[in-house]
Amino acid sequence: MNRLDAFNDKKVMFVCAETFSWPMHYVAERIRPHCKNLSAIFIQPAESYFDAPDYKEFKLLNKDIDVFNMTSVVEKYLSLYKSSAKNLDWDYIKYIENEYTAFSSINEQLLAEMTLLPYYHDRAYYEYIDYNKILLYVQLYYQYIEELFEHNRPDVILDADVDFFGRSVLLEVSNKYKIPYISVDHARLDGYLLPTTSLVKKRDNQISLLFDKYASDDSILKEHEVEKMYVENEKVAGDIPGIFEKMHADHAFSIRSMFRQMVIRTIVSIRFFSLKKFKLNIFQGLSSPICSNVLKSLKAMYMYLY
Repeated sequence: MNRLDAFNDKKVMFVCAETFSWPMHYVAERIRPHCKNLSAIFIQPAESYFDAPDYKEFKLLNKDIDVFNMTSVVEKYLSLYKSSAKNLDWDYIKYIENEYTAFSSINEQLLAEMTLLPYYHDRAYYEYIDYNKILLYVQLYYQYIEELFEHNRPDVILDADVDFFGRSVLLEVSNKYKIPYISVDHARLDGYLLPTTSLVKKRDNQISLLFDKYASDDSILKEHEVEKMYVENEKVAGDIPGIFEKMHADHAFSIRSMFRQMVIRTIVSIRFFSLKKFKLNIFQGLSSPICSNVLKSLKAMYMYLY
């Protein structure tokens, strides 16, 4: 049986975020003929609200895919955050803690998102916000995903990464509805990518048992199939030391290259994000969790390039 037949007559939802929307574009090309329906959700609030390039391009290239986004969550948050304590529904927060913490508690879910807990991350352009505002954002996000699943429930969810708060929300809600959520675990072992159905919040028992089995058996190193697989991979990837030598050469320091990148990135930043962000920063005193601080973001970008 063709492995793609597993998607026959299925409603498939892709999880998109920034450049990780591109793997989903190529997955869609492969499985489109097999599926009953394709949809995608952009989980980061800024992408649809600020009309980010990856978001626009994905929609343009995939007009048959129903694309969901966080714009309504952003708009509700902007209308409520100044009185966050008054607008918090504590009964709903308790409901989330009871219903949607099969994999991690609410506070643990927040750890994956630098805009919510910047003091656990290393990017100073996301600013501290008080806990009531964080919980208001949690409340609005869960309410949106619950409503989405009520009316557009997929049969399977496909993803290519494991971070961000939005993924934790999707995992918890999909678990309640018994919808498989399949993403990628970067195993950090010889470049292997493993499937994960828990965003790596729990270990896959089957994979753990297989790994322990093969790790304790030296004979695998002498198996002809393993050697054959390495040779095949080398044909596709090329000479591994040569790849890293090219990467090193491509990233060698150059004054011309540095200034070129500064100009390009500044134009892109201002064109797609910064003016609208700047208005939020200055006139509403707002950055996290909707966006970063524009001036600090530009400073960090220039320091990185330098």
